[in-house]
Amino acid sequence: MIFMKNFYEPSENNNFVQARKCMGICNLSNINKYTVYGPSAKDLLNKFSIRKVDVIKDNSFMTIMMRHNKFICECQIIKLSPIKYLVLCEENSKLLGYLKSYRKKYPLVTVDDTSRVYSFFSFHGDKACDYFKLKNSSNLYKVTRQGYTYFTMLTSSVNKFAVIDHFKAIGFLEINPYVRDIFLYNNNVLTNLNNLSYKYKNIIISNLYCADNMKVNKSKKLYCVKQFEATKNLIITKKMPIYNSKRKKIGYVHNFYRINNKKFPFVLGIVRKFKTDKIALLKVNKSEVLIKEYQIY
Repeated sequence: MIFMKNFYEPSENNNFVQARKCMGICNLSNINKYTVYGPSAKDLLNKFSIRKVDVIKDNSFMTIMMRHNKFICECQIIKLSPIKYLVLCEENSKLLGYLKSYRKKYPLVTVDDTSRVYSFFSFHGDKACDYFKLKNSSNLYKVTRQGYTYFTMLTSSVNKFAVIDHFKAIGFLEINPYVRDIFLYNNNVLTNLNNLSYKYKNIIISNLYCADNMKVNKSKKLYCVKQFEATKNLIITKKMPIYNSKRKKIGYVHNFYRINNKKFPFVLGIVRKFKTDKIALLKVNKSEVLIKEYQIY
């Protein structure tokens, strides 16, 4: 059997295990940050967001940006004031261009790329949420992403290293974006939505997010996200088909990863609801490999 090269370096895997038992801070300052400001700011954002910006009670939430029923990006929107919003997205999307082009219809709005103005951090680990629940900071934002709740922090870019040093001094472990992705995967968070098969994209998006602002095409075939652990070491590729015990295709692999002290790789799959056994199959080099469902590691 061919062994798959670790998707993460051993040090990164150990970093995840350590942060999981404690608290981790991840520097995400390199992601795109766009400021939308003006009396009609929420109207401009509602032009693209599948969730209504003006009815969300939280000061920070995740949403999907779409145009003509086509996916643009997944993003976090932070309400800085009643007329000022910050949009954060990780993908190299065309969102900024869309916002600026539609700004002509909303002349009382300005749109700026403020990626270099702000620093941005996310916090993960078993004890991280408990630590922040009692905190009431103006730059701390709680966000729920596809059912996974964690905290984020927005600061001036000049304070980036001071923030990291502060949290490291009080017991937080610095983690990188790859380790942070393992936290997301372990909570069934589907990343890289832009890489979803077109056939499944709108179906998955409508299941992951409550589209109360625009109609997202749905299908009678409902799909969901599930975690699996392989029963052998093997080479896994994205888009690899997943089969049920009757050898019928029920979905495909979206993400995969490894943890250093775990023997076999993990799979985040998109599968048909009500069609999945507790044990499913991957077909590798004309041989079948069992993958079994597992809970959060």
